[in-house]
Amino acid sequence: MKKRLCAIALAFVLVLSMYIPTGAFDTRGSKTENPDYIRVIYNNGFHVADSGLSVNSTSVDSEILFEQDHLNFYKTDDSRFSPDFRLVLQDNGTVIPVEATVVNLNSDDPAGFLIDDYGYSRNSQFVRDLEQLVYNGGDGISAITVYTRPSVKSGLAPTDYTTVYKGKTMATDFMEVDGSSGTLQTVVAHGKNTVEDFDDMCNTEVSFDGFRTYGLISATTVIKFFGSALLRAYIDEWNNPSTYTDDTIREYTTYTNILRYTNVVENGSEYLGCISNCVYADCTLYYCPAGAGSSGNLRSENYTSTYYESDHYQETEAFEAAFDNYLNNPIIDRIEQLKIRVDYPSGAYKYVYERVSYF
Repeated sequence: MKKRLCAIALAFVLVLSMYIPTGAFDTRGSKTENPDYIRVIYNNGFHVADSGLSVNSTSVDSEILFEQDHLNFYKTDDSRFSPDFRLVLQDNGTVIPVEATVVNLNSDDPAGFLIDDYGYSRNSQFVRDLEQLVYNGGDGISAITVYTRPSVKSGLAPTDYTTVYKGKTMATDFMEVDGSSGTLQTVVAHGKNTVEDFDDMCNTEVSFDGFRTYGLISATTVIKFFGSALLRAYIDEWNNPSTYTDDTIREYTTYTNILRYTNVVENGSEYLGCISNCVYADCTLYYCPAGAGSSGNLRSENYTSTYYESDHYQETEAFEAAFDNYLNNPIIDRIEQLKIRVDYPSGAYKYVYERVSYF
């Protein structure tokens, strides 16, 4: 009996000595590493000051500092602009002026402001998609923000928020959807997928399109997990080596999905040319000891992040797609599903899929 107690105590000591291996946390790719600030000048449109653009100094009203709001959206405290005014920084160093509006998800007419304040048609794809997201797809959606061409022009703002591409006038809108998978999915469990013991659990890798983390539980986290459920799990496994405990590691995915709507303006009308998107995704791991259920309140310190971009998301690609297709069928190029790979120490693996909400 003493040997058994000593062994249990030793097991706890070994668990407490665990550490997260180097490289367990990966950061997002370079596309998401936008600067904290950008300096912008206005000269017949907005231009990043250090982009190498040659500017006639006599026509420059001012140099304006914009700070990162989040991702590639930037705002300024300059009083000449609305608090909702934003600049969208593109990969090629250009910026698009927009106005941000947080959508009321509880409204009976969530897209009404687009028609009343911004002049959108009730039949436009932008309006219809917003209504569908609120009415039909609210599952897992926590917030929606739309980025439209500003309705109120400031002293520095251009009179036209469009861009000419190959002789065609292009207009761009964005819709940002914050959502989550809504459920905890089990990725590691004793007795399944060749996971034979606690050590196998802790050395399982969970990856997101090349960004990976470990199921390893850190010492400080394990201390938080101490309690009768975890203790019973260890004692049960020690006393019954032919059976397995109910300990699991589960994942919970959250994401920010940014849809780009690229329209062609012709003869006073707008034609949808391309819908594309990018997704910023985060996967967090939770360790659930036996008896913990699926409450998710026992949080692991481990998470992994990634970034997906559709083929026509960036400005030039979206313009080209819109230019070629606006009179035919617009290109709908969207990422609708996230793929998570789980690699077990034995070499076995499985996939877990998470849906990105659209409807």
